[in-house]
Amino acid sequence: MTIPVARSRVCVRSRVCVLAAGAAIAALGAATTGCATTIGVAAVGAGTYAFLQGDIERRIDADVLTVWTSVRTVSSELGLIVTKDELDGLEGSLVAERSDGQLVRIEARGTGSVTTEIKIRVGLGDKSKSRAIMRKIELAMPAGTPPSSPVPHRFG
Repeated sequence: MTIPVARSRVCVRSRVCVLAAGAAIAALGAATTGCATTIGVAAVGAGTYAFLQGDIERRIDADVLTVWTSVRTVSSELGLIVTKDELDGLEGSLVAERSDGQLVRIEARGTGSVTTEIKIRVGLGDKSKSRAIMRKIELAMPAGTPPSSPVPHRFG
């Protein structure tokens, strides 16, 4: 069963919204008959929360073109099979496949003339592999680029 959910960019990133959505789904399951339905619906809510938490998001003090050059260098060094590589002056999107079949998604968005936010997801949310790719991207940046910093979460 698929439940259509309208998502706003702010709400998707907000843990409060995700937890509220999970609670609403669990309440819907409790209102229906049968214990299995309640458990199944609650599991869907928990799975949605875990899926949304699988991204690595960092801010790099460099323009999007410089960051994207490092993204391409690292994807080549790792032997990723790139199926999508799009870049304009403001943002980039890369989709690739690892040798084990896991998908890698990298998105970069310029947030200022010298600031870029980057989001990495490997598979269904393998954070350790996502962090490893992020670290390689940081190391591929030009000398003197400061370390990346966390992207502040946007609530409300």
